[in-house]
Amino acid sequence: MNETIALVDPMPSMLILMRNCLIRDGYREIGTFYNANEFLDAACNGYNPSLVISEYLLPDMKGNHMLEMAKKYNPGLRAILATMQPVTAINNSTHVPVVEKGSGDFHVRLLDMINRELKGVNTEVAHAAVF
Repeated sequence: MNETIALVDPMPSMLILMRNCLIRDGYREIGTFYNANEFLDAACNGYNPSLVISEYLLPDMKGNHMLEMAKKYNPGLRAILATMQPVTAINNSTHVPVVEKGSGDFHVRLLDMINRELKGVNTEVAHAAVF
């Protein structure tokens, strides 16, 4: 597959897990970043992935803010935000900006979302933040 996927997560184990799942599903061009600033540095230097999959609660900024900044370099950037944090860790004031972008929750089956975004496969996914 020719699509480039960027993974942004501060946990190395999550990056490895997501990368291995994507490779198993046929994706080969996968960039990994430990925080928003690493990804934004690459984006401002021409890195233009087909899709970004990011943890919402990054150590240096929230995922939706990272995507807003990245879209200055790539206005058509598509992204999936997810979190492994318990729902209680996300208060209503941080949840609302993502909900306004099209999500009712953060639970997501990433491979279904990737297939829907990149392959046009119509899967039933009700709980994801897609930008």
